[in-house]
Amino acid sequence: MIKFVILLIALCLTSSCVGRRNNSSTIESEPALTLKEKMQVLDDPFQQWLNWEVEKTKDFLHQERQTSEIVTFQVPSSHLDVEWLAQGIAPTQDDPAYLSKIQNFIGLPSDETLRWMRHPYNSDFDKVPKYGQFETDSPLKVDGFHTSSRSIVLEASDAYFSVKMPTNYPFGKSRMKQKEKAELHEDIADSLVRSRLILEMKQGYERHSPGEVLHTLGVVRTSPEHWKAKVNGFLIRDLRPILRREHYYFPAHLIATPLGETLAGGWGASQWQVFWREHWGAALGKFLAKAALVWGLAIEKPNPQNFLIQLDKETLAPTGVLAWRDIGDSNFIGPFLEEIAEKNETLRKLLSREKKLSKEREGLVLKSLGWRCNKLDFEFDQKYKQANRYRPGSSDFFTFKETCERAFAEALPRSLRESHKYQQMFSKSQMEGMNPLEKKLARQGAHQDSREVAITEDGVLAWLEWRHLNRTAAD
Repeated sequence: MIKFVILLIALCLTSSCVGRRNNSSTIESEPALTLKEKMQVLDDPFQQWLNWEVEKTKDFLHQERQTSEIVTFQVPSSHLDVEWLAQGIAPTQDDPAYLSKIQNFIGLPSDETLRWMRHPYNSDFDKVPKYGQFETDSPLKVDGFHTSSRSIVLEASDAYFSVKMPTNYPFGKSRMKQKEKAELHEDIADSLVRSRLILEMKQGYERHSPGEVLHTLGVVRTSPEHWKAKVNGFLIRDLRPILRREHYYFPAHLIATPLGETLAGGWGASQWQVFWREHWGAALGKFLAKAALVWGLAIEKPNPQNFLIQLDKETLAPTGVLAWRDIGDSNFIGPFLEEIAEKNETLRKLLSREKKLSKEREGLVLKSLGWRCNKLDFEFDQKYKQANRYRPGSSDFFTFKETCERAFAEALPRSLRESHKYQQMFSKSQMEGMNPLEKKLARQGAHQDSREVAITEDGVLAWLEWRHLNRTAAD
């Protein structure tokens, strides 16, 4: 009898018995969470990007607060200058009235007054004017969302846009003081010219586009007649690539956070570093190569907080596309652009304004990829330590250098890839202001990581050949 009972129990534990029991029961197993549910992604891609920038960046980069009240007010146009990306060439495919909305808020060169605003963290008024005498006349307070470093997203005149403003405390007055950040004269001088160059150079090469660009739409700067210190001001950035809401955009500086690990794990990556070597390091290498081929630009500082990683709206899979938002951190490649400027009046005018342009055929115009990628790793190394998530010597160590270099080389035509030559990059005086890691890299004189690239005559010819072969036939 005992043997019979034991046998009956064993039979009831088989799959068929369990299956019959489950069919008669209302108890069901919990469905697995989707990746979007794990990451608690909002349905609106733009609001989700803003959420990642504001909430997560605050935690990771130790931004003092998420939002601030931005006081804006009218200042006589005799004290300020404003310059806009021409309406005719500004990207308009998404919202033709977008630029006009922002111009209505800030002002036009012909207006009697222009709108001025100050970064809420700034305390250096020797470099950044207060214009306090005008502040009480017509103040307008606008909610500002702190994103990366000095940039703040505003909503005004029924439009979202980003404003980069000078401040000696990029992350708040309780955080580290950075005196040099209270100046934006180079960004003001360079970024609008870069936007014009990109829009001019991409015509006929749209299918080879490096990626999305958050263009500088306009700059507001101090007038030398009323402000005797170095020219300063703020710049306005286009957010329409994100406002299309066709994709999610993940800030690249967050890939070394739990969010970045979750996103990598959702695609089966056992090590998040390996996943992001491909979807960040390699994607960046391709972007840098195509920026040189299509735009004639060398990107100086591929700081991760200057890039966004495009994700599929439904699956959150990286699409391979990056969005670049700090376009002032780049140089014109002189030997390339001068070669075609003779037949292009717009380009000729842009080059005449360019301060960073190399005037010599074989001048030092491009920093080597190795150096840039090492700088990239250094940025992540520091941020990872700040977040208290870095253990030296552990499996948490990561590098994007090799995948970045390989993707860069593969995206260039062989004739161009083999035509440059390396020269010593830094003088002794230039090395004095470097941190220990930068000095170590710079001293490696026999290694290309510490050298600059000089474009040769063959390199220019290879670039021209690529453009001739890849220009859209209809153009």
